[in-house]
Amino acid sequence: MSAIAVRLFAAHPFVAFICSRIISAEEDFRLVATYETPDIGVFDSADSDVDAVLSEVRRRRPAMRALVLAESIDENQCLRWILSGVRGVVTYDQVQTQLTRAIRHLAQDQIWFPAQVALRWMLMEAGGPPSSLPGGLTRRETEIVRLLSSRLSNKEIAGLLNVSERTVKFHAANIYSKLRIGSRQELSSLRLARSAAA
Repeated sequence: MSAIAVRLFAAHPFVAFICSRIISAEEDFRLVATYETPDIGVFDSADSDVDAVLSEVRRRRPAMRALVLAESIDENQCLRWILSGVRGVVTYDQVQTQLTRAIRHLAQDQIWFPAQVALRWMLMEAGGPPSSLPGGLTRRETEIVRLLSSRLSNKEIAGLLNVSERTVKFHAANIYSKLRIGSRQELSSLRLARSAAA
């Protein structure tokens, strides 16, 4: 089996030093240079442009799996990262004990998030395919249908999608109008009825 190619995108020199030391100590890991295509990219969230860097690197290297290093676990931020294609997160205080395990998980096409984040993500995904709804909903509206059905508040949805609460309310009003319903409860009932009929 070939070594797992890992590239560091670390903003802070100390984080880069610690991570490169941990990765270099593993026989089945190989740090790669800028021009090489990594299997795993380790991104430092302390970089003020981490989302832009993640987006650009993922655009150029779509097969690369992204792992983010963070100060703490913020569930909404983790869910935003999941929506943008990130496969895992490790807090700075857990780098020594979790970094190598997380990289191996990602290399095996698994995710590495705290249980509460993974559970929220699974609940959001469990709502079923929004395409089962009538009404000519846009892609953004179908995304919001899934989140509304997951019993998230408008504020939580706004945080996940990086939009204002007012935008979420606007989309919700359009959804209700297109589906000729008046509430989240009716939306959930409609989705359950459609799932049962399928």
